[in-house]
Amino acid sequence: MVGSLVGTRQDLTEAFQFAAEGKVVPKVTMRPLGRHQRYL
Repeated sequence: MVGSLVGTRQDLTEAFQFAAEGKVVPKVTMRPLGRHQRYL
């Protein structure tokens, strides 16, 4: 998960609203659980 310390509370509210409306498409990469230390 990637975040940012830049932005206002209003920016965060708008971002959550976009997500609630289905306008956010996550980029997901599946990795084997046994190799999790390599990816964290």
